[in-house]
Amino acid sequence: MEGLDPLDLSLKDSILCVMPMAGAELKRCRERLKLTQVAMAKQIGIHPNSLARMERGNMTISEPIAKLARLILKVSKDKR
Repeated sequence: MEGLDPLDLSLKDSILCVMPMAGAELKRCRERLKLTQVAMAKQIGIHPNSLARMERGNMTISEPIAKLARLILKVSKDKR
């Protein structure tokens, strides 16, 4: 999967994807969704300060959080 943009994976692949997510990718995901940090944090079920720390690279992004972010983006794309 090297060289692939995890945000462009199919739904099945995005759910099963175990690729680590960097803060910049999480931020791109949120920006593509046109969400504030507060709104994205609410959808994922975390505190907005945690999301901000993840985006800055000050906090590790767990696999479940990465999967949720990718899934939310995929579902949003499918609705268009």
